[in-house]
Amino acid sequence: MAVWKTKCGGAEILIKNMDHLPPHCHVKHGGRDVKVRLHDLRPWGTSELPSGVRKCLREHQEDMLAAWDTVKVIPAGKAWEFED
Repeated sequence: MAVWKTKCGGAEILIKNMDHLPPHCHVKHGGRDVKVRLHDLRPWGTSELPSGVRKCLREHQEDMLAAWDTVKVIPAGKAWEFED
């Protein structure tokens, strides 16, 4: 389940209601799920995002940071207990 979700730039962007730190969103684009840090909007790893998706992330950054405050944070090493 998501606490925040939108579609733009050809991608679905969401913040899950239970997730791990650091604060991030999931960008589903081109068959991939790319995690993007909310504070600097940089993808984890070597993933690149299209310019339309990057623009959308910038436009919604403040709302996503506010939404993260409602996320139930999963302790490190406990993610398996909360999987759907």
